[in-house]
Amino acid sequence: MARPVRSAADWRALTDFEREERSAALSAVQLARREGVALGSAARARGVSLSAIYDWAPEAVRHGPLGIPFASDRDSIWRYRPLYVDGELDFVESYGSDQADWAERVFDLQWRAVHGDREAAATLWRYSGTTFNGRRVETDLAALRRIAARGDDPVDVYNDILGA
Repeated sequence: MARPVRSAADWRALTDFEREERSAALSAVQLARREGVALGSAARARGVSLSAIYDWAPEAVRHGPLGIPFASDRDSIWRYRPLYVDGELDFVESYGSDQADWAERVFDLQWRAVHGDREAAATLWRYSGTTFNGRRVETDLAALRRIAARGDDPVDVYNDILGA
């Protein structure tokens, strides 16, 4: 049985294998929701077992016709998401799929804007003045470029959090 993850401290206490399996399980849930496919299909596409999804995300599972497992509409599972906030690129704690999806959408716009996508940069204004769990979301393109110039590789930030 998977250990519950309710905070960054819980997440850091996981082994590398557990973090990778949990991430793949949550990715499969997200894929199943987005594509409207059964969890078994999404699990195969993400290279994770259905039992891992049951272990790491039991509340994200609902049974459809004939008992086939599908993803629930939403969940309250804790996740880490990259986001440009408070003048830096950081990973932020999200509490549930709705919050995680919001952070992912905004980060996608931020990342694309920093890397030259004018449409994404123009769309960021919608989020001006917003906060995420008390942290100011960066929407100014000049500020985002300054942060990126200091180094904006989410993998490096993730590894720093792990102390790797």
